[in-house]
Amino acid sequence: MSIQLGTRVAIGPAVSKNTVLVTRLLTMPYQQVDAEVENQLAANPALEMVEARYCERCHRLVKQTPCPHCLRELLDHSRMRVEGGERRVTAYERDDLDESYDPFRNVAEPRRLADHVLAQLLPQLKPTEVRVAEVLAESLDHRGWLAVPVDQIARLLRVPLPAVESIRKKMQAVDPIGVGARDLRECFVCQLEALQEHSELGDALPLARRVVEEFWESFLHHRMSEIPLPDHQLEEVRAFLYQNLTPYPAMACWQSDTEGPEQPADSVHYGRPDMVIYVDSDGKLAAELFGIDPSWLRLRKSFREMVYQVAEERKDEWLQMADNARLFIKCLAQRQHTLRRVVEHLVAYQEKAIREGDVHIRPLTRTQLARELNVHEATVSRAVMGKTAQLPDGRLVPLSRFFESGKSIKEVIRQMVDEEERALSDSEIAERLNALGIPIARRTVAKYRNMLKISPAFLRNRQRAVVRSLDAA
Repeated sequence: MSIQLGTRVAIGPAVSKNTVLVTRLLTMPYQQVDAEVENQLAANPALEMVEARYCERCHRLVKQTPCPHCLRELLDHSRMRVEGGERRVTAYERDDLDESYDPFRNVAEPRRLADHVLAQLLPQLKPTEVRVAEVLAESLDHRGWLAVPVDQIARLLRVPLPAVESIRKKMQAVDPIGVGARDLRECFVCQLEALQEHSELGDALPLARRVVEEFWESFLHHRMSEIPLPDHQLEEVRAFLYQNLTPYPAMACWQSDTEGPEQPADSVHYGRPDMVIYVDSDGKLAAELFGIDPSWLRLRKSFREMVYQVAEERKDEWLQMADNARLFIKCLAQRQHTLRRVVEHLVAYQEKAIREGDVHIRPLTRTQLARELNVHEATVSRAVMGKTAQLPDGRLVPLSRFFESGKSIKEVIRQMVDEEERALSDSEIAERLNALGIPIARRTVAKYRNMLKISPAFLRNRQRAVVRSLDAA
């Protein structure tokens, strides 16, 4: 390739190894970081971990941070203050404390969609059908649809296809309705069947069912002239489907707004937290990060001595391993320092929300926080990405929760419904939220409304009409 005279070639600043490694470590949750440390120890003979690792607070030997002994004390004290109960016996007054103590054994794990479905389905099945149900449930994708062909499951389990289909039909009738469907049409048919018992829905329900069952392709591709119904009835059907059906059953309670299209249904399941936020002895909020302490890593002393004894042709290789070890320790320390600064600022800024609930979340953006900490916005985003915290009341929440705009969206929706004079549709709620500066789609409003167990607008209107007629009588 030739470059003509006068051509300007833009050369960006070189990215250092330090920046690349810190960036990668900062995006990892602590368990991945610990695994990376183990990989580095196995791959680089210049790096070692000290054998005697002591807690700075209680001076006991420990295998992880925070110290499980101190953590138990802190969590007990924190829960005591949150609950306002009497003083509990502390960790230092117990005889049964050891390294196997798990501070999260009493924290309820978020339930996966597969587990939720199986809990309802298994009581309806024979013992010989349980295995099929388990495979079906584990084959649900992020939408709640079946991601594996039914005949493939039948061949895998060596079970007749009709038997698998029979269990799948039972699955589609449990909550959320339509789970286990193979496509959108089948999902809608399941939900329409479940609505049959609601006679108050009027004539739109049978019309909608007829269109979905008999003229689905025409309706889906907007070929309305092929459907033998007048325009006003087609409009009724479209409005009915829009307001009452959910194309992706799992999204009612299990879908993350940031999830990619190929992620499984349980991908939003929070594992162990990256940090614990607790109430200290002075009644103030504090935070402890989990993971291997960078001070436990060092350059192996014997390696330093051997570098000067190896053959000249291998000296550069050995020196490079020593440099890599020093770089990894430095970057790990930078990762911990940056994450601690972010967390400590969030705890101070969102103290009321942590103590009293999400309704008290103060508006905060990553740009604002980056400006406060004098770092790049991308640094804050990486520090927050995929990290979770245990709050003083035992809840596990993503750090991103503290960047929501004021009240949580669900709280705002609940308030709108409580104050409405007539029942607002999901579209109207979405419009009002957008007017408040909260960008949200109608289907997301429907998801949050379902999670809050709020009836659709037409049912709320009917309920109020019944109350008014009873009051008048």
